[in-house]
Amino acid sequence: MELTKPIDKIPDEDIKEIIKETKSNKRDYYYYYRKLIREFNLICFQVTIILLLLLLYINLYNSNVYDFIIYFCFSLAIAVMFIATFMLIIKYNIISGKISRKIRFSSMLSFSNKFLYLSEENTVKYSTFIFIIAHVIISIMAFIYVKKYIKGAKKTNNALLKSFILFCIWGIYNIYVIDVIKLYNKILKTTKTETAIATISITITYSGLLYYFETIKNEKTKLIN
Repeated sequence: MELTKPIDKIPDEDIKEIIKETKSNKRDYYYYYRKLIREFNLICFQVTIILLLLLLYINLYNSNVYDFIIYFCFSLAIAVMFIATFMLIIKYNIISGKISRKIRFSSMLSFSNKFLYLSEENTVKYSTFIFIIAHVIISIMAFIYVKKYIKGAKKTNNALLKSFILFCIWGIYNIYVIDVIKLYNKILKTTKTETAIATISITITYSGLLYYFETIKNEKTKLIN
């Protein structure tokens, strides 16, 4: 309800309705705000935003970016998305459980119920499939296009070391500040062994990608010489 006349001439019932509507809008705003903050705690969402911001910066503002930043953003996105794909497949039964449905797919379930008339089971199944495909596409596209950005990057000394330090800072932030291990244990019911394997796998994949990216940069240097 909107104010179309002086407030002293509005009936008390209408004023109560306006206050109620305003409070409702605020609750909706804070709900989506909190949801966005909660999503940023998930590392897949983090790396997607990091990579997207880098690409926007390069393509819209300045293409002359340091090579170790390219290494960090692309290696992180590829490594996390690649390992996360396996986790989504392995943990499908947990993700599709009744409790997880209400936590992770509440918005999707509401939309599906209103417009698509799908059951909860099918909604979760299709949503998980879309998530898996999205993870695969992001990692493959990043791997394909990173060569282009490495060739245009500003060369620095010790790029591998700098990139690995950034990775360690990112890891420490997620483990000790956000407590991402506890978060994923709650969502996916990961065991200590699974968490350790996932962490080691991401680190090894990230390190391997750094080495590969460095060989691409060295090939560029040889061509110039």
